Amino acid sequence: MEKKELIFGSIGYTILYNKLYDCEILLLSDNHDEYQKQCNRSDLLVLNKEDDIQINDYLQTLLDKNYIIMIEEVPFRIDKKILVGLWDNSDHVKNIRIFFEKNIKNKKLIPFDIRFELIDSFDPTDYNEIILKDYILNIYNFFILKHSFFNDLLLYSKKIDDSVIRRYYITLMMKFYKLCNENKQNMHIKIKSIINKDILIEKIQELLSEIMEFYVLLKLYDLIKINKKIVIYAGLFHIDNIKTLLIKYYDFVIKEQYGKNNFILNDIDNFYNQCIIKPKF
Repeated sequence: MEKKELIFGSIGYTILYNKLYDCEILLLSDNHDEYQKQCNRSDLLVLNKEDDIQINDYLQTLLDKNYIIMIEEVPFRIDKKILVGLWDNSDHVKNIRIFFEKNIKNKKLIPFDIRFELIDSFDPTDYNEIILKDYILNIYNFFILKHSFFNDLLLYSKKIDDSVIRRYYITLMMKFYKLCNENKQNMHIKIKSIINKDILIEKIQELLSEIMEFYVLLKLYDLIKINKKIVIYAGLFHIDNIKTLLIKYYDFVIKEQYGKNNFILNDIDNFYNQCIIKPKF
């Protein structure tokens, strides 16, 4: 029986295929928290733990093949040129940051956690003194197609009104409109003074996550036409959503799946193994 190589730092993968562009996308699901430091090989015929492939090394081999690599785990402040530290107790997340910094000039490597382009901080000690209107200004600019960070995207213009993802864009815009309308009396006061401010911030964070996933669609609009192999590495929640969007709007179909690929709230089984079998991709 063939021995299987294990990759540490992912809990599942899906390979999607688009027939029109002959393009494959490898979706790698991650659990950012790290409940174990090596692979569980109790039910697999595998190599020794010393032969485990670290997720950053695996992504490096794919990048060296000139595949497009899109990663979420490196929240990046473009204005300050620094990484934002999250999940500091997870070795594989720290290794991904090292991988990113090592290859930061490689245009094939695309970080897509753009939430800090829209919100300056998730830390209450930073945003409590900010007026709500100022806090969400960049989100507003995004929806009226006037955010400078997104200008280089082909679809980020009035062309978006004619695109296949127009309905999703409108759905997100209406969520933002509803959030603003529900808080119109709070727009000119400091966030710390808003009643139920925690609920408001949670809604903003949910919207930002959806915008981030929408940004992946915006980037892929061009990428799938000129690249045969694309890899997207992110948390399971986002991977599941991105998979659904790619199937719905870009006509991708599932070619192969392994491990955890569907997000289920409070599913602790997601934490039992931090590894996947190496995909044939």
